[in-house]
Amino acid sequence: MPVMVSPTGLGFRSDPGGDGHYGARRRRGDKVYAHTGVDWSCVAGQEVVAPHHGTIIRHARPYAADLSYNGVLLEGTLITSKLFYLLTQEDLIGQDVRQGMVIGIAQAISEKYPDSGVTDHVHQEIVRCDPMLLMEVLHGRGDTA
Repeated sequence: MPVMVSPTGLGFRSDPGGDGHYGARRRRGDKVYAHTGVDWSCVAGQEVVAPHHGTIIRHARPYAADLSYNGVLLEGTLITSKLFYLLTQEDLIGQDVRQGMVIGIAQAISEKYPDSGVTDHVHQEIVRCDPMLLMEVLHGRGDTA
């Protein structure tokens, strides 16, 4: 079993609004910066699965001033991720989930940026990664997250 899977079953987005890989160039006004996560392409309304094993600790809000977009903090033993632009059932907060288990429904983030060319996606940020995970993967035992 891989350490992590795409939560949408698709790859990284690449559209007129930018590329979805880690470190992709972003611009906000005059500020240029590196993307700090990955954007997994999706179809709004589709199921989103846990990319790795863990506990859904709490909701995570991508925008302090816009509460219509949601996410979760998924804490695993070796990896902790924030996932944005998905609706999660309240009863999943505090629950352990297995990789591949449905944890939410993708939101239409393209509606927030209608003239930018941004397509719908689930944003994932790695908040914490235990360096031992890299050692496990390098030695062929990378099946726990």
